[in-house]
Amino acid sequence: MPVRLNIPQEQLPALKQGTLSVRQLTYHYPNSQDTQPALHNISFELEAGKKLGVLGEVGSGKTTLINCLNHLYDVDSNTLFYDGQDIRPWPK
Repeated sequence: MPVRLNIPQEQLPALKQGTLSVRQLTYHYPNSQDTQPALHNISFELEAGKKLGVLGEVGSGKTTLINCLNHLYDVDSNTLFYDGQDIRPWPK
């Protein structure tokens, strides 16, 4: 099944060339009784054409990180950037 992106057509070519930046990403699940965040202070940059492996034990936050990157979970502004542009305002 193809993945459908809700990104304006004029921005699609640029998506293959830019850098994804994650800056101090912390995520708490809404309504969670747990006082510890699922993700705490995650930061990295991924340049176009590069790959990133995400490894960890069960429950360590791998899927949570991917869901934040995929825009499935709402994150704080100024944490996810594509070529320096905050992606939070982009349509889901």
